[in-house]
Amino acid sequence: MILEISPMNYLVIEGVGHLNEELFSKKIEAMYSVSYGIRMLPKKGESTVLGIDF
Repeated sequence: MILEISPMNYLVIEGVGHLNEELFSKKIEAMYSVSYGIRMLPKKGESTVLGIDF
């Protein structure tokens, strides 16, 4: 079976290193803050960049 999925936008963290390093924790924290803010825009009555809720 072949599954076709439409293109999507997503957040990524790039880099190399151990998951227990402080830099990784800071990157995860920053990504969570940004993604949570984007996720809450529709609930605040503001539209997202794509105009959709996820």
